[in-house]
Amino acid sequence: MPHQSNGEVAISAYEALLSALNTGYQNAFEQIPLGGDRKLTNPQCGLAFDLEGKDAFSYVQPPPPACVTILKAWFDESFVIANPVEPDVTGQVVVPYSGSADLTVGGELNKVAANVALGRNTAGVHWRSDATQSMLLGEALAISVLKDQKSAYNEQFNGFSLTKFDGTTITV
Repeated sequence: MPHQSNGEVAISAYEALLSALNTGYQNAFEQIPLGGDRKLTNPQCGLAFDLEGKDAFSYVQPPPPACVTILKAWFDESFVIANPVEPDVTGQVVVPYSGSADLTVGGELNKVAANVALGRNTAGVHWRSDATQSMLLGEALAISVLKDQKSAYNEQFNGFSLTKFDGTTITV
């Protein structure tokens, strides 16, 4: 946008920007005076919203980086992983799993979600409460997307079944 000699944005250009933001019309954005030959970069991005599921911008915290809930809906969570392995004490070689409990697809997916969320805490990016809530937020967002996808199917479909992080089983 053009600037005055004191470095401030020209008031007419700023008013044109505010007018465009208030109306949301594409042609209003094109009428904003520019200070050079470069166009504004995606000036309407703040006006965007999701057409599928709940509007992601209405949530207070960002969703987690992995979408584990979708994977739990697609795969049999109770499937027991045959012949699992784990790293030895050096961390350089894998050996047969020595735990007493069976490893299931659902249990391992929950571990992935927790490791990704808690890994951000270790990096100093978030608090533990942020990680916990981001997992629940991602789960809620994924469930809303699954609901929208189910209603879009043009064939008989009984829905997606999965176990939520709180241990309850739902069918979407």
